[in-house]
Amino acid sequence: MNNGNNWNSGNGNSISSSCNNNVCQTCINNRCFNRQYSNLMSYDKCPVTACESDCKGLVFSDKDDCPICQCSGFSTREPCSSNSDCLSPNGNCTNSLCRYPAVRDGLPKVCVFAHECAETDNCIKQKCQRDPAGRRHTLDKNCVFDNQCPSGYKCDSMTCWEGGSQHTTGTQCTFDYQCPTQYGCQDMTCVYTGKEHGTSSCVFNNQCSQGQTCINMTCQ
Repeated sequence: MNNGNNWNSGNGNSISSSCNNNVCQTCINNRCFNRQYSNLMSYDKCPVTACESDCKGLVFSDKDDCPICQCSGFSTREPCSSNSDCLSPNGNCTNSLCRYPAVRDGLPKVCVFAHECAETDNCIKQKCQRDPAGRRHTLDKNCVFDNQCPSGYKCDSMTCWEGGSQHTTGTQCTFDYQCPTQYGCQDMTCVYTGKEHGTSSCVFNNQCSQGQTCINMTCQ
């Protein structure tokens, strides 16, 4: 059975991985290697990139602008059976993986969402690049709704971006009464409106204070 590692098999490459009776195999374009890789990525016209489990992650090489796996003291890329499979002359095939000298720090990261990038970067074509609009976001925090972001941040593409409304954090709502007074429920989030309302549910007007009306289960 497959161990659930991260695979990106786009750009026409066929990639599969499986383990049966503790014997593992990874096949790339019908060529198989007797092991699994912690991360395996196919990007554009670049060679397939593979990582060991203890490596830091994928970055874009400044030599060919292709992904390479950044490790402690070395880097890795192509799965291999011998040194001749390594596309650069200084590659050494070790444990079915081409090992190269370490890459420099500060190279652009491979990403899926912007929150994986520096707070002024966006994830554009899987590369961390400066956000064109000059926005900022929180780091390493994914989201679905604004209430999962700090007040003043808006959830967009799984990332908390600066410039959202004033809202409560960690409170999910359906009706206004579930929010503090002066906050209304918008898109599952308690957003500041400045309007007073009751904080218990209602069905009829007589359940509300004098001068209030029950609207959408909230006294307003």
